[in-house]
Amino acid sequence: MNLRDKVALCYDFGLFESFAQKLSESFGKVFYYSEYMRGFPLSIEAAIGKGMPGLERVMDFDDHIDEADVLVFPDIYRGGLQERLRAEGKRVWGSGKAEELEIERVKTKEYLQKLGLPLNKWKKITGIKPLKEYLKTVEDKWIKTEGFRGDGETFHFDNFKLAEPRLNELEYKLGPMGKQRVFVIEDPIDSLCEWGYDGYTVSGKYASFGIQGVEKKNEAYAGIVRPYDKLLKQLRTVNAKMAPALKGYDCNSLISTEVRITKDGTGYFIDPCMRGASPAGECYQNLYTNWGEIVWHGSNGELIDPETEKGEIYGVEVLINCDAGSRPWVPIYFPKEIEPFVKLRNAARIDGEYNVSNQEHGTIQVGAVVAKGKSFLIACERIAGYCKKIEGLGIEVKPEALLGAFESMRASEKMGLDVAPDPIPGEQEILNALGKA
Repeated sequence: MNLRDKVALCYDFGLFESFAQKLSESFGKVFYYSEYMRGFPLSIEAAIGKGMPGLERVMDFDDHIDEADVLVFPDIYRGGLQERLRAEGKRVWGSGKAEELEIERVKTKEYLQKLGLPLNKWKKITGIKPLKEYLKTVEDKWIKTEGFRGDGETFHFDNFKLAEPRLNELEYKLGPMGKQRVFVIEDPIDSLCEWGYDGYTVSGKYASFGIQGVEKKNEAYAGIVRPYDKLLKQLRTVNAKMAPALKGYDCNSLISTEVRITKDGTGYFIDPCMRGASPAGECYQNLYTNWGEIVWHGSNGELIDPETEKGEIYGVEVLINCDAGSRPWVPIYFPKEIEPFVKLRNAARIDGEYNVSNQEHGTIQVGAVVAKGKSFLIACERIAGYCKKIEGLGIEVKPEALLGAFESMRASEKMGLDVAPDPIPGEQEILNALGKA
């Protein structure tokens, strides 16, 4: 389908500029809005997306709604706005109120229990002080906050002595709101691997091809495009169980799952990601070639299959880190020929120079590098070559982070899981491929 006469308007928070850029390969125009409005707006936030190839940065989302043919929400937190726009007859691509499945952890845990999905032992605690008192009596837990990603990411609790400084810092940060904050405390799962379904859904329906992959947390990702019936049964089971809820929410969106698989083959659904993922989200942008058509039809409730190269396609991703102190902007340099494989967050291109901005929620990831191939070794050799060409103050890209993802894949293979048509490469094979670049 030719979409060159269509206009897309993307509402983002700076994390998924690259997805909007991918859509510009199909749509005639892509307006990009990244939220910056508050009592005292900052120019650094208003600049996100400015000058990025394929995008026209706009300063007011509402001003361009009527001009747009499709409205795209690659992130969460604006579910109510999406529902209102749908009610007005607009084409909307986004999770809508299905965002609750990610944000409201307690309700989601209770819902998963009703579905009969396996769950690890978990506990809800309200208030930072009760949380600290409880943690004095236990060890080896996972701590998750509910509702506000900026308050803190999920973290592993070893014991109170080691975690007390972090808990004190969180208590100070939350202030009086700490009395009302909801925490979910989970027992660890004795799993041998963690896999995810990465891609999209249209009202609980899934395409005939999909991506299954493994993440090295905040570092790297490796995945493969396979026929849907060849995806791991643990992933397909979760997708099937979640389908009625996704249909009820009218969720036409990017989606990822996290499923930990134990030695006996049981899949524990950890968290739904009702938006673009990272890592994974940057990688699958290049694994499928018809994202414009997927979004266009999906925004109208029509599921279409992804287009990709023939055969089972392998993809890899390495995150770009930036630790440049307190500098608000950091220039990042790479040659034009690798632009399609470099996916930046919170970025602007001023006078032809790419810049990434520091993120006030404390993460150091500013983008990703991706590659694909007919085998993991080919993809690894390519990504290592791309990584070598990226530079900047405090910029660090480590393709060897992929070793962690492949270690998990090999563990899966030893369990007898059908993770790929070919054997997963060994550590030395991966190192050799990375070293060829």
